[in-house]
Amino acid sequence: MVKKSKIINVLIILLFSCFLAFISLGTENNSFLKELNDSHNFIVTRGTMPVITENEGKDEWRDSLVKCNRNNARLYQYLSSSDAPVIGVGVHTNGYVYVELERQKPEKVNGSVINEIYALIEEQCEQEGIIDVPVVFVFADMPIVEDPQVEPVDEVATSGMSDEENEGNKTAKQTPGFTSIMLTLSLLFAVKIKRQ
Repeated sequence: MVKKSKIINVLIILLFSCFLAFISLGTENNSFLKELNDSHNFIVTRGTMPVITENEGKDEWRDSLVKCNRNNARLYQYLSSSDAPVIGVGVHTNGYVYVELERQKPEKVNGSVINEIYALIEEQCEQEGIIDVPVVFVFADMPIVEDPQVEPVDEVATSGMSDEENEGNKTAKQTPGFTSIMLTLSLLFAVKIKRQ
């Protein structure tokens, strides 16, 4: 099984890639928040969504949330050391921090866990000048991450050989066909020199 902290790190990287799309912040988000609230994945929100009308201000707001989220070492330390059912944490393009909690463990999702996580997020954001940071807690399914079984390079080149043939090949690492090409080129070069 892949470690939970490794999965969280992978998800954080993937979630930041979603940051590139542009969706406006502020009063236009009321319909989006209502849809989110009606979703079966929705748990609870904390904080207040700011009203920002200028595009530049929206970009700056999201950038400040991303910075706050990236710099939150205490949150990631808490997530990797506790038994919190957190799958991922990121910044949504709508301008809020979201926390995905494991749907398969609803018994571990309670007010105290949510309050602990929010307190860690809020504390870091306040240090960076963001007061009453908006955070949405939602349920999500635990992704299944499979480690691909990659055969080592030494074994790939020699997998069809017997043990005796394999022993001899371990000392001479060569590119297949390279010797024959070099021999042909050498012979052609020698023939050309003799003709001159």
